[in-house]
Amino acid sequence: MTILIKGKNKTNAKHAFVMRNNYKYFGMPTAGMPTAIDMWEERPHYGRKDSGGDAIYLSESHLVQIPTASDETIQALDFVVDAFVEFAKEYRAYRREGFLNNAGPFANIDAVKGWPPGGVNSMYRLYQEMMYRNYV
Repeated sequence: MTILIKGKNKTNAKHAFVMRNNYKYFGMPTAGMPTAIDMWEERPHYGRKDSGGDAIYLSESHLVQIPTASDETIQALDFVVDAFVEFAKEYRAYRREGFLNNAGPFANIDAVKGWPPGGVNSMYRLYQEMMYRNYV
């Protein structure tokens, strides 16, 4: 029996409910796999709050610049940049060896987007201003 899992962010509530249930119960194999953390219902604040109940967020002191072909400054967290640089190096090696096509949309791997300019604080400030305009 095949269970349909076809959810979208812009769907009605009933369809979203059915698709989330399908995903929850049939979306991932469970045999021989570690138990996944339910971040929708059981632990919605997992990774968002510390043990004292205080909100946590990533520190911008760990941002580094991603090497790009353009002059644009793109930043990301240090471990993300390390992973991207290694991925790009491996990808280019596979292309040189002829395992990958040298044409098409994936011919060149380059970063185009990273940590938002101004960081989390500026995004939150924009959110607060929007909420203020809507309610006041």
